[in-house]
Amino acid sequence: GVGEVYFTRISAAGVKLGADVRVTTSALQAQHPELRWLGADYALAWQELDVAPPHELRLLALDGSGDA
Repeated sequence: GVGEVYFTRISAAGVKLGADVRVTTSALQAQHPELRWLGADYALAWQELDVAPPHELRLLALDGSGDA
């Protein structure tokens, strides 16, 4: 959907590994995703835009497959 965040694994050669995993499920629009590898898992942060500020900041831990 519009304004959603998906996780996709890519090999060192740039080949897509597996299917896209939808990470966000909120009705609010997600923007500005940031992904960091932590050595065994990922940390994913993004901002959810509500009708009026303050907007929500979300943080999610993902395993190497993109599962929460």
